[in-house]
Amino acid sequence: MIAGAAAELRLGDPKLVSTDVGPVIDVEARNRIQSHLDRMRAEQTIRYAGKAPDGALAGGSWMPPHIIKLDKPEALEREVFGPILHVVRYKADKLGEVIEKIASTGYGLTLGVHSRIDTTVKQVVDAL
Repeated sequence: MIAGAAAELRLGDPKLVSTDVGPVIDVEARNRIQSHLDRMRAEQTIRYAGKAPDGALAGGSWMPPHIIKLDKPEALEREVFGPILHVVRYKADKLGEVIEKIASTGYGLTLGVHSRIDTTVKQVVDAL
């Protein structure tokens, strides 16, 4: 479902209300993100790779959305600022261990846990 939603995102001029994803801040940032994606492609699973507008990668700082499935939280060695969603699946009884691994990285600026279970939400909020 998440990949389907990502496929609906429109890349374009951020001044336009129809745009969901604009370019990243500069070509240097795009290149850092691309290096990260290259590493993830070799080590993890790319679940979704969006498309940039025709010719955009050659002449701009466009980076289409990506979804990466990590085999473990510590596979993400640094924060990546761009339209990339890193997903880690885990067994419910291992949530505490996952929280500890995420907390040990020292980052998690845009951490999100999707749950309808209030005790799960509280456990994550209280731990981080």
